[in-house]
Amino acid sequence: MEQTIAVYTKADDSLDEFFKCNKIDIYKKEESSWTKVNTIPMDFSKEMEAFSMRKYVSEIIEAIKDSKIIAGGSLTGLPYQVFNNKGFDIFDICDLQNATFDGVMEDILQNESIITSKSELVKNTQPVETDICGHYYLDLVSLMKASPDISSKKALMNFIQNKSFEELTLICSHIPPWMENMNLNIRQKKDKNGNIIALISKY
Repeated sequence: MEQTIAVYTKADDSLDEFFKCNKIDIYKKEESSWTKVNTIPMDFSKEMEAFSMRKYVSEIIEAIKDSKIIAGGSLTGLPYQVFNNKGFDIFDICDLQNATFDGVMEDILQNESIITSKSELVKNTQPVETDICGHYYLDLVSLMKASPDISSKKALMNFIQNKSFEELTLICSHIPPWMENMNLNIRQKKDKNGNIIALISKY
């Protein structure tokens, strides 16, 4: 992806609070260094009501176009809300050095990697079919350790309701209570780690 960062500064290129700045410079990564490729003026010298402020900041965002990253001394209040609602990644920085901009991009790429990993994990929460046709397996204990926001319902409800299967082997710490009303035949035993091995089939 093209690496660009929008940075709000004062006229002398010093960093400050958003309201004290009068321009946004667009920096672009070209080979190993960051170069200023565009400047967007802004003026907060006059007091504005909330509606006017929101409209003005939205106009500034429309003028940026080249980036979805905003950085500077401090972005708070209503402008922060507007940039955030428009999907910007927001950073407070201390200088305009190449290393600082590189650090911003690394943070974003790491965050995107985490989001992608979680997305892949969610897609793979369904039980997987074993070598025996109609027999499925899911280690719910490991899954919930890796991603605590995934519940047993999220991992299993759709599968049990809509999938035709002979038997599901489920590794869990306890049988989820919601399964009791699912018309299931559940046989269980404990493994050497104290987890439950549940063999589940439909009546």
